[in-house]
Amino acid sequence: MKKRILLMTLAVCAMLTVSAMAEERTVTVERTDGASREAASLVPDGASLWCASYDGAGRMLDASPVEGDRVSVDESAGQVHLLALGSDLVPLGRVRVRLDGTSWEELYQEGADALASKDWAQALTSFLSAVGLAPDQPSPYVGRGDAYIGLGETAEHLAAARADYETANGLDPSYVGAWMGLADVAIRQGGYEAAEEILERAMEATGNDPAVADKLAEVRSGSYVDSGDHIRRVNYHNDGDTITGYTEYRYDEQGRRIGWSNYERVWLEGGEYGDTFELENYCEVDLDEQGRPQRNRFYLPDGSVQFYDHFIYDGRGLKAEQRRYDPDDTLSEYFLFYYDDDGKQTRYEGYRADGTMTFYWISIYDDRGKRIREERYSPDGTLKGYETYE
Repeated sequence: MKKRILLMTLAVCAMLTVSAMAEERTVTVERTDGASREAASLVPDGASLWCASYDGAGRMLDASPVEGDRVSVDESAGQVHLLALGSDLVPLGRVRVRLDGTSWEELYQEGADALASKDWAQALTSFLSAVGLAPDQPSPYVGRGDAYIGLGETAEHLAAARADYETANGLDPSYVGAWMGLADVAIRQGGYEAAEEILERAMEATGNDPAVADKLAEVRSGSYVDSGDHIRRVNYHNDGDTITGYTEYRYDEQGRRIGWSNYERVWLEGGEYGDTFELENYCEVDLDEQGRPQRNRFYLPDGSVQFYDHFIYDGRGLKAEQRRYDPDDTLSEYFLFYYDDDGKQTRYEGYRADGTMTFYWISIYDDRGKRIREERYSPDGTLKGYETYE
């Protein structure tokens, strides 16, 4: 009966987003003829892990719960599915494990496709198998490292990813993906100088690869962005090369921004900059149930509240209003946001608490929808400044 119910649920199963509260389980699938593969699965709280095996024609052979970290299947099994099942055997997640008739190149492509669709557990499973079949190839290690980071930015995942990138680098010092992965881990861990050094070495090892060159130029400009396009740090300069301040951003394991800190270089009595930086203020972000910023709380270095912002979203889930309050909960100012039919921000207005407009911004896009210019105006329409984007 359980097998029949499982077949019915699999027929309509679509991959669902696994909640943040999930256990990562690595299982070795062993066939009775000796073939084996490692697989990774995410099991949400309250769910159980099952293994369903299939023959070469896709017919289900067996389905049973997984106990421990090993599962045995019949020698006729061509592939298995590891399923995280919730109440009433409803699938909450699934990974496919291919046991035979597959080259490492096919498994690598399967993993790459899973990475593109952000199916991290499937990606990790596919790359685990590819590494097992081709331990002398660098690309599966890089893919596996990427999958570890996608599963969540924990210390364990970052360490595993770095180890894979280092292995790939040892196999082929000219392999660009390994260098980029090592630099990415350094950036995520706050090792900004180390990231620049890694990219400088990569330039020599890869023969000035364009992707490496672009990343090195970005880092040298004072912008440190990880592979998920999350800004980790931005340096601010004066008219020369002196860094006058910087902002460091913090993210949770799911890559959501949860805060940042602003630092400024110490100004000495002699009228010049010192060698150290001091914390100016910092922000802690409260997220709503959809993972969107609901409140930004700004603090001074001594921990006292400086001010806080509250956000309101429209029916499309876009930020429509930002209200700023003093520490005593008095509204000090607010901002309104406007968008086009494609959801791109076109206008941003600032007001005092009494409703008096203080400024507005206009965003301009090219024919491809890329923002190319922002213009700031006074309430009477006088252009006060602008920024252009390449």
